[in-house]
Amino acid sequence: MTDISIQLPDEVFSSFSCTPQDFIQKMKLAAAIHWYQKGEISQEKAAKIAGLNHRDFLMSLAEEKIDVSTVNINDVEQEKKSEKQKFIRSLRGKYKNRFSSSEDFSQQKQKEIDWEERNQ
Repeated sequence: MTDISIQLPDEVFSSFSCTPQDFIQKMKLAAAIHWYQKGEISQEKAAKIAGLNHRDFLMSLAEEKIDVSTVNINDVEQEKKSEKQKFIRSLRGKYKNRFSSSEDFSQQKQKEIDWEERNQ
């Protein structure tokens, strides 16, 4: 984890009626919410930045009356594609001698037919 140091006037903490540690937490949450609202980061990444679990980050969004149902269709499609590729890779190891397409199947069948005709 990376540490970042910033200098702030002492009045900042009294303005928020909090300790420096509480202020740091508020800053991290504010930054995470800001970047999430702009669509620059996902909810999961924002929760990590804020130092919260996903559920608590969603609760923080609700407290701030920020829409949590925003879904980026591109993110969903990319995640679906990634999961599909992961599934296919897992099957390739198990079924590596199986055909991957009808074209592969027909080519293999043609080779078998040619072999049978030569060996009759």
